[in-house]
Amino acid sequence: MHLRCQRSPLLWISLHFFVLLACSAPDASVRDSAVLLGSSRGPDAGTNNAGSGDQTDAPAPESQAVRLRFVARVGDEPFACGATYRSSLGSDYTPADLRLFVQDVALIDSTGSERPVRLDVRAPWQIDGVALIDFEDASAGCLAGTRERNLELTGHVPPGEYRGIAFSNGVPEALNHTDPSRLPAPLQAGSMSWGWLQGYRFLMAEITGRASSSDTAAPASALLHLGSTACSGNPSAGGISCAKPNRNRVRLPEFDPAADAIVVDLAELFADMDLATVTTCHSSGDDCAPLFDHLGIDLTSGLANDRQRVYRIEPARASEP
Repeated sequence: MHLRCQRSPLLWISLHFFVLLACSAPDASVRDSAVLLGSSRGPDAGTNNAGSGDQTDAPAPESQAVRLRFVARVGDEPFACGATYRSSLGSDYTPADLRLFVQDVALIDSTGSERPVRLDVRAPWQIDGVALIDFEDASAGCLAGTRERNLELTGHVPPGEYRGIAFSNGVPEALNHTDPSRLPAPLQAGSMSWGWLQGYRFLMAEITGRASSSDTAAPASALLHLGSTACSGNPSAGGISCAKPNRNRVRLPEFDPAADAIVVDLAELFADMDLATVTTCHSSGDDCAPLFDHLGIDLTSGLANDRQRVYRIEPARASEP
């Protein structure tokens, strides 16, 4: 029997769905069939603009990477273990150590606000919250350190334009009195840890020399081991408190992270010291007064002041890391 397309109500009801398909044009597209079957993808369906030419802007990055370079100087000369330098009082000396922890790093924006730098985890020099800058290389008179050096910090800051940097020499208090053997590097550096209530040496700077260039002159030396003092409590039980935190706060304007380096000047730290004698500062005592002042710390209170002279900014040199 030949099936003819009928439009009568009776035939429409009896044949129902099959008549509908038979009456469709032979060249009807799959898309048209889909419309008849109730598909939501037909030409009359709502339009999805995701694939159209109207593109939305990509989301702004949540942070931007920064690389902060440090360089050691002795006055205008590069720092080097084994090199000989002349003090402002005419004494010759050579470096024996220069290492420092850095915490609370921030870049300063155009409004003068500090934006914290989230330090990368970069073994063995950085963990979240603190990093070790190491200028010595265990050569010549620098015998207490390691051959490896670290002259930079890496991290991330909120997107923006920055014109300054701020940081402190120290280890965060939550980590300062923890057993070094239970912490990752760089806090495992044994020579940077004090035995006094398991606190850390925030900065170690040492020089050795003679009162004159004569071989018969009396040996002389000067050192600064910076750390918190007047601490009390039980390291194994926690709850350590230190009346003198001895952490500075360095703020350096006119700093371009992409082009500048942070200078640590050993000559400024030991400026005007008489190397005819032995000067020892373990963060307490009269010998510490000028050293603390040059670093920006009040010896009496252990609080930061704004008189530091050890750190400055200079353009990074292509020949240096």
